Amino acid sequence: MDPEKKPSSEVTVDDILTILGPFGKFNVFSFIMILFPVFLAGMYSSVYNFEVMDLKYRCSVPECEDYPDHINFTIPHDSDGIPSKCLRYAPFSNVSFYTNDSQCSPHYYDTSTEIGCESYVYLEEHSIVKEGKVTKVQNLTTFSDHQSTIANLLVLPLALIASQQVCSLATVSHTKFDLACQDWKRSLVGTVHNAGFFIAIPLTGLISDKYGRRPALIFASVANGVFGVIRALSVNYNMFVVFEFLEPAFGAGVYTACFVLALELVGPKGRVFVSLLFNTMFILGGVTVTLLSWWLLNWRYLLFIIYTPAVFVFIYIWTLPESFRWLFSKGRYEEGLNVLIRSEKMNNANVPKDHYEQVEKQATKQRDERKCENVERNQSTFNQMLTSSMIWKRLFICSFLWISSTLVYYGLSINAIELSGNRYVNYIVILVIEAPANVCKLIFLDRFGRKKVIATAYFLTGLILINYGFVPVGNWSILLYLGGKFFITLAYNSLYVFAAEVFPTNYRTSLLAMCSTIGRIGSTVAPQTPLLTRFYEYLPTMIFGGMAALSGFLVLTLPETNNLKLPDSLKEAQDQDRRKEVDDTVERSVERTNTTTDNKTRL
Repeated sequence: MDPEKKPSSEVTVDDILTILGPFGKFNVFSFIMILFPVFLAGMYSSVYNFEVMDLKYRCSVPECEDYPDHINFTIPHDSDGIPSKCLRYAPFSNVSFYTNDSQCSPHYYDTSTEIGCESYVYLEEHSIVKEGKVTKVQNLTTFSDHQSTIANLLVLPLALIASQQVCSLATVSHTKFDLACQDWKRSLVGTVHNAGFFIAIPLTGLISDKYGRRPALIFASVANGVFGVIRALSVNYNMFVVFEFLEPAFGAGVYTACFVLALELVGPKGRVFVSLLFNTMFILGGVTVTLLSWWLLNWRYLLFIIYTPAVFVFIYIWTLPESFRWLFSKGRYEEGLNVLIRSEKMNNANVPKDHYEQVEKQATKQRDERKCENVERNQSTFNQMLTSSMIWKRLFICSFLWISSTLVYYGLSINAIELSGNRYVNYIVILVIEAPANVCKLIFLDRFGRKKVIATAYFLTGLILINYGFVPVGNWSILLYLGGKFFITLAYNSLYVFAAEVFPTNYRTSLLAMCSTIGRIGSTVAPQTPLLTRFYEYLPTMIFGGMAALSGFLVLTLPETNNLKLPDSLKEAQDQDRRKEVDDTVERSVERTNTTTDNKTRL
């Protein structure tokens, strides 16, 4: 029997959710708790851009530092009159410097010979590029680079409760960073950060499917907080990079864990709105960390402030409800029904008791059917997934879509921070442009369907970015750049909804996490794409456009999922393809009928 043509007496979980309503107290309470880690995740995904932001500095000329005009004849300048960051003029070999007024004369330097710098004078000191000093004050760790009263009020209490190992870090006389003229080390931080997702997302997915959505969310969020705070205490570049990797490796899956839990708490009509809430909170997180970085101008204070709240998410063990869909899939029917009953009481709704009984019978039947299939084939559910060509096809397509989306999305963001003007404002603008894209997603996905909206967004992204290099620099080129970010945001964020709807419940998180993990190849490569400009200035945007256009074609091969119940089993997921084939056949038949009618009319 077609699941869409069920008897009127058959009741599903989605029917109960319709009765409970989308905006009851239970829903609001649950989503406030779920969205808080999402807000933090938005900050964590952007913070590395400000940790390693390039600074203003120049070569140090020790023998001339007491003479402010010396940079005019000791350091080469570019065509815009800006002193070189990494080069200085070589002194003549037959000149000895003495401590007198004549040691800085222009004729002592060979302006035809440029040499690398041995040390640097930093004009800014708010990222790890600058070597920051650490002092010990009454066994508390304080930082001398930039004093902020409010920041000290937040940081010093942490030192009071820190372990003996943390306190011992304060005895280090100075930290070793000093990354001037080592851009590869700065870009490596972004690559290392995004590489952590290769571990985080499958790890969180496995925890989520085996132990529950709630434990996965708590584990990932607390891991973010612990490793982030430790990273703030880094004493050298190597330690910093290690914890830059460990923090996302164990905690970056929090967004996926939160998204799946939220998606399983609502009915079909609420999925797009849930996605909009997530995207909005993620943007707010990015804007917040940008403003904090701009205000504090100290990367250590910044890390302490944004990572400390994540540690307290452990209280969700007692406050956040588990996904009833996951509980049903594991045979824990009583616990799942208790979640629904709790929702009924908090929302002041009235769900007939027989509805709960029918839902329990349906969940039991589905679970028994899966067990029977396993016995007949002598395979586990996961093995069945792996032997399904349909699952492999969807996994491949969704993974490629994720690679393309992350490459273009993060590539455009990373390059935006290097555009002319205020770097913080640039980054905020490139984040805020995502807001209207999310509103469009809310309006269009339910009205026009998932496939049409996502495919169109990819095609327009490709068209814009491929032609970006042929538009003169100016307002039009900026509008095209923002347009590319707008449409890739629309496609990328819609992909979360679409991909979650094509995989069955029992392994939805694992398969979604697998797609997202493979997709992180794009975000890992993105920090390196500016290097392509050495070959052709607009090569990165042309590659971005080509990937987006190809993704648009691949979306068309997936089934439409708009207003359909989430597939709870492999069979229901396969039915989506059968329905797609039927719909395509009907559509072609209608087209042939219309064509025949038109031909007869012409005759």
